[in-house]
Amino acid sequence: METKLAKIAQVAKERPKEQFTSLAHLISLDMLLKCHRELSSNKAPGIDAITKARYEEKSRKTSRDFMKG
Repeated sequence: METKLAKIAQVAKERPKEQFTSLAHLISLDMLLKCHRELSSNKAPGIDAITKARYEEKSRKTSRDFMKG
């Protein structure tokens, strides 16, 4: 998974005008949760006023809901 994302990042960097039609097939629940864990805890809440800690409490359900669309 990360290899595919790294390749896309490389292409985007080398060819800034490149257009990607869909990246949804590269997103998984595990990847979303991993990215969340890597976020810094001392940042401001998002526009929805949810902090990282609060999101983490509900992360499994929230992430599953997100993946359903």
